[in-house]
Amino acid sequence: MSNENDKLQGDLVKATEIIEHLQQGYGEYLKALGGVYDRAASLNKEVCSFNERMMLVALGILGISITSIISQSSKFSASPLARNVLVYYVVPAWILLALSVLTCRNAMVLALRANRVIYVELNTKMNNHHTQQMVLSLKKLSNAVSGNITHDSKIQPLSAVVSELETQSLTMLKEEANRPGLEAVTQQDTKNLRIQSGIAIWTLQISFALLCIAAIRLILL
Repeated sequence: MSNENDKLQGDLVKATEIIEHLQQGYGEYLKALGGVYDRAASLNKEVCSFNERMMLVALGILGISITSIISQSSKFSASPLARNVLVYYVVPAWILLALSVLTCRNAMVLALRANRVIYVELNTKMNNHHTQQMVLSLKKLSNAVSGNITHDSKIQPLSAVVSELETQSLTMLKEEANRPGLEAVTQQDTKNLRIQSGIAIWTLQISFALLCIAAIRLILL
């Protein structure tokens, strides 16, 4: 009867080489995983920084225009033409600036969500690849040596453990195949991100043009 001290029999040199190869592959896997995280974080930072700068520009223009209007409040109370400029140019510009701020914020949220989906997708694929490589190495190991090992607190034949791991790997790959792909998940978010960013840029430009027209008309009064 097998006991916990049973030793594996076979080509131990070859088994050692397989184990070293497995360890090396795992180290490369961890390094690649760190690279995926760094790239996702870098992309997320760039997208969010762009929208954050646009949001700050819109808020800055809004604050300056409000301060200017308050400083010229006597002119608006005395001149009907100045009030028309306020109603037809300045107020719509403020509304557009507020809309620009809101869409910039929405674009930042969508960028964060899209990048998270990309990271999870790539991480899952790397885990699946690593699992396949590990099962392959263990199969080679089981072909090189024979005997019993301790697995899940039980003494089992090495071939049985490898077969169990292979079954789990195949089950995981089937679940992955049935899951919506990266393109299907991020397509709608990417479309919404483009729309939100476009609205933010155009509303910022139009509001700036309206404020410039309002300033010129107020100067000519």
